[in-house]
Amino acid sequence: MGLKINKLIGTNKGITSESYVRIEKYGINKYTGRLTVGVALYQNQQIAESASLFEYPSSVYYYMEDPNQNFTSENINVNKTYSFPLSSSILISGSFVNIIDLSPLESGSVFHFAYPKLKNELEIVFGSGSVEDII
Repeated sequence: MGLKINKLIGTNKGITSESYVRIEKYGINKYTGRLTVGVALYQNQQIAESASLFEYPSSVYYYMEDPNQNFTSENINVNKTYSFPLSSSILISGSFVNIIDLSPLESGSVFHFAYPKLKNELEIVFGSGSVEDII
């Protein structure tokens, strides 16, 4: 499961129109009600499927490192981590209160919840319709 960016972009391994983004890790903060996902950008899906962080610690990520913890493609900074709310605000006695709702994660997987949100974030950067779901 991942996302393919259907746009010609430059990576530190060359130019590609098949770049592949995959969620590599995630964390849930029940106190703040946020899901944080860590992503990696690969040159294509085949490289992502054969990659192992333990076997290839420095060669599997196709991004340019910088001090802001972003990878760069086509002079556009794309985050390595994204954070999505698992809460909503409701009005109680004239005040808004944040209610943490973990039910989207309990009724499905973290990935089914996070990938559509990640796709929306990437389409903001690369343009509407430029990101394809790969299941």
